Amino acid sequence: QERCGDGMDQPISAADVASVYLRPPSSGAKRQKQASPLDLGPILTAAKRLAKSEETATRKALGANPNDELRPDGQRTGLRNLGATCYMNSLVQSLFMTHAFRAGIYSWSSTAAAEADGEAASAAQPAAAVADNVCFELQRLFVALHHSEATSYDPTALTDALSLDTSVQQDAQEFNKLLLSLIETHLRRSPEPALQSLVQSTFRGESCYRTVCARCERPFASSATRHPLYELELRLKPSGGTALQESLLEYVCKEELEGVECGHCSSRQNATRNICLASLPPVLSLQLLRFVYDMSTGGKKKVHSPVEFPEELSISGGLLGEGSPLAGV
Repeated sequence: QERCGDGMDQPISAADVASVYLRPPSSGAKRQKQASPLDLGPILTAAKRLAKSEETATRKALGANPNDELRPDGQRTGLRNLGATCYMNSLVQSLFMTHAFRAGIYSWSSTAAAEADGEAASAAQPAAAVADNVCFELQRLFVALHHSEATSYDPTALTDALSLDTSVQQDAQEFNKLLLSLIETHLRRSPEPALQSLVQSTFRGESCYRTVCARCERPFASSATRHPLYELELRLKPSGGTALQESLLEYVCKEELEGVECGHCSSRQNATRNICLASLPPVLSLQLLRFVYDMSTGGKKKVHSPVEFPEELSISGGLLGEGSPLAGV
């Protein structure tokens, strides 16, 4: 190209173009920063966010990593607390550690029980159906505690079978009576004699109320009557610590009676009465009465006093009659 006008017909050189179009901007001008066509930063950031979102959704769909749920070697599988079910968990774990009872639950079969009852079982009475489901879920729970590699087992199926409100803490003693009574009644339907007497042969002992006349010092005839005993209900001190041996002695301590009819004296006499453990079961169940009546509120309150448990428990000195072998407590 050539310059035109005003006599300027000289050719336009590369230096002329550079001086006009490639000169640096003035100091007052603003520079506009433009993204390079090869800048992948925003694209990679968006891709990472999308991948993380998809990974989170996948993890949520698949659940937790099973490896994170494995129990360490040497530790046992526990039971999850569903809110306020610690009382149930502790009792069920105690039953699991009772080998004879655990073996009996393992050998139980719902089919065998139904065949033993024949048409009565096929009628599927509500009470029998509930008890059957409880035994089945207890059996599953025992298997999980025995063989599972998980850190914990969810006992929701058992609480559902028992219709327990998992948000309300119950008394362990009352729950123990409920559960063993239900299992004992249901296992009587079994064709296996060992199962029919599983609860009795494991946990049942005998006690009697020994009443002695203060005048002739002879026991009343009623003292010979024995009563079934499945547990000892031991009271605790409202404050401070309690030794288990002390609670046992208090359980069988004598009380004074006035004006009771003595068959030997044929007249009313003062007397003493106490509980005597006539015979003990292979496994003695001790229930601590941690709930007492609160006179200020008119309701129950829990006793949080600690209890001292010795490795060996002496059941003698008026606690027990002659000859009652004890396998465990």
